[in-house]
Amino acid sequence: MNNNARYDLSDRLIHFFRPLDTQHPDTPTLPEHWGFSTVENFDEPLSPFFLLRNAVRQGRVWATWSVRSGRRTVYGPDPAVCFTEMPIAAFVEAGLARAAAGQAMSPYGLVLPNPPCSNSAPVPSFMV
Repeated sequence: MNNNARYDLSDRLIHFFRPLDTQHPDTPTLPEHWGFSTVENFDEPLSPFFLLRNAVRQGRVWATWSVRSGRRTVYGPDPAVCFTEMPIAAFVEAGLARAAAGQAMSPYGLVLPNPPCSNSAPVPSFMV
């Protein structure tokens, strides 16, 4: 990415993981094939590290709801997988600070290249 004007964006997409309370009513049903052998020392909430490790093992990221102030931030009937374009250093800094403040973020995330979307079909998106 040749970005000379914006320092708050990068050429990477980051999906961050947060603690996931499986007992919360807004938590989607977890896939059955995760199995109990995948869950070591099952504690609530599921840790961001566990969710990152599970995404790598399963080869996919599961859609969830994001809830702020008791309201869903994803509109519509289905959960979504969200990404941010913030620089990696800013992501780590924000993840540590927000996790320490008890907010729904952590410094654990998948970092992917952000390919140009011009060759793919447009899809509705919301960038954080």
